Amino acid sequence: MDDAEKKRANLRVLQRLDHSIKEIECSATHVVLYEFCQSKQHWEKKNVEGSLFVTRRGDEPRYKLLVLNRSSTENLEVFIGPHFQMQVREPYLIFRSPDENQESTIRGLWFHDGDERTNISNILQKFVNDQKRLSETASNQVDPSSQSQQSETVSAPSSAPPNNKMDISNTPKKNSDVEDFAKKMLSPLSAGPDIAGGDGVSALNDNMVLDKKSLQLSLLALIQDERFLDLIHAQYKKVAQLRASKSPNDDKN
Repeated sequence: MDDAEKKRANLRVLQRLDHSIKEIECSATHVVLYEFCQSKQHWEKKNVEGSLFVTRRGDEPRYKLLVLNRSSTENLEVFIGPHFQMQVREPYLIFRSPDENQESTIRGLWFHDGDERTNISNILQKFVNDQKRLSETASNQVDPSSQSQQSETVSAPSSAPPNNKMDISNTPKKNSDVEDFAKKMLSPLSAGPDIAGGDGVSALNDNMVLDKKSLQLSLLALIQDERFLDLIHAQYKKVAQLRASKSPNDDKN
């Protein structure tokens, strides 16, 4: 069976799961799913591994990621919309897809083939960008006054390649969201999925840090939090009072 025949056979299998699927955009031979546990603050291997497919659908949402699970009958199915967020941390693709309540599970996919991971991440980023443009265009048609602001967002290119930066354009603006944002976006990046056993994969580097753009957006979120500003101001006053109370002899010492 050649590649074209394999693709047609896989498409028929996927269409049995989702009749709206029209095309397979790209695929990976073998991936393993991990999930970040917020309560325990560590990665857990899930009972999901198999071939991965990124598909185009006839209905909304237009794009969908599927992993045909070889370990059980429960497949991984994730819609790719404008709020889909991801980050490549070799040998993983870490991602989350916020729902309408802006809540989501942070997951990681280990790829057997690094070239397939790169190809998948590039195509996913393209689809996310396409969905964002469509969403912004629709918003401009509803509210023309927002067009200048929206177009600025579209025209401002990311300083980083699309395949190795976490999209955090949805940085929380409300005070009540700051703590959750820090937990969801920073904690998982401090340690990758802990691989142990027979997969032959080493643990993810524990020294991972945010890139400069992500750090900038995180700090901007904190600056908008009155609680954070109160804390900084209180500390400033405390230091000023301590300095004012010091005697000249203390300064010499």
